[in-house]
Amino acid sequence: MRKLLPAVCVVLLLGADSKDDAKKDAEKLQGKWVVKSAERGGKAVDLDKEERLPKSLTFKDEKITVVIKARENTGGFKLGRAEKLGTLDLTPDDATDKEHSILAVYTLDGDTLTVCVNEGKLSERPKEIGAKEGSHCAVVVFTREKKK
Repeated sequence: MRKLLPAVCVVLLLGADSKDDAKKDAEKLQGKWVVKSAERGGKAVDLDKEERLPKSLTFKDEKITVVIKARENTGGFKLGRAEKLGTLDLTPDDATDKEHSILAVYTLDGDTLTVCVNEGKLSERPKEIGAKEGSHCAVVVFTREKKK
């Protein structure tokens, strides 16, 4: 029992760290993020012609607004950790069940947010950030909108 106690403490502390990291990231994400670049299947996406990827993301408290084309989609978001990557779960307000959730991974570096989703199956979280040739993953890079 005494040998098991340190291991349990380490697991609990690591869990607390990942919750703290997610909370800090949620605070850092607050505000509007505008698409800077995107890649799909190993190729750059022409953002002027793109109609399926978000043009912007706005995080406010525990809600998110995603603008695709001229349409605004709202929902909730939840952050977590999977090793060194952050996890992002998006649930649209109009979703009737969890199968409509979008599971993504992300990195946050200052005013740059990089998000990766599996466009082939949005409910399946990518294992890494990358849009290799032949994959169904899209990587979208956003920058924080500067306040005027």
